[in-house]
Amino acid sequence: MKVKRILIGTIIWSLGILLPMLQHIMLMKAAVIEEGYTYSFHNMVKYFFALPWIVWIYLIAMWLVGTILVISGLKAKPSEQ
Repeated sequence: MKVKRILIGTIIWSLGILLPMLQHIMLMKAAVIEEGYTYSFHNMVKYFFALPWIVWIYLIAMWLVGTILVISGLKAKPSEQ
């Protein structure tokens, strides 16, 4: 098992979801400041998956790279003989 690859894969997964969440938070904050209206939690979460296509490409790429790293890290190291 290659712990470094698994760690990097999980970091990539975390960044893959963290950055779109931060974008969504900033957009909701801007909407609150602009309109002076506070949104309910349901309204904030409801539109999270209405992301631009470029963010979906980013999410899929980060998921794919993270998955490849974690799977390759879970493979047993070849025994040295």
